[in-house]
Amino acid sequence: MVAEKILNHPSVRVRDRSAVVEKLNAILKGGNEQLAVISDFDFTLTKSIDEKGQRCL
Repeated sequence: MVAEKILNHPSVRVRDRSAVVEKLNAILKGGNEQLAVISDFDFTLTKSIDEKGQRCL
């Protein structure tokens, strides 16, 4: 399963693994005809500090 391979990568961290698996499977099932990718290379969209004030990137 592709979703499990992605989630087992050492740099991947998720809070709700089963929800992410469902979402990845839905994306894969839907195909690439209407897939849009948003890249956050400069971290303007990414939360960089967690609830405890720790850097999470």
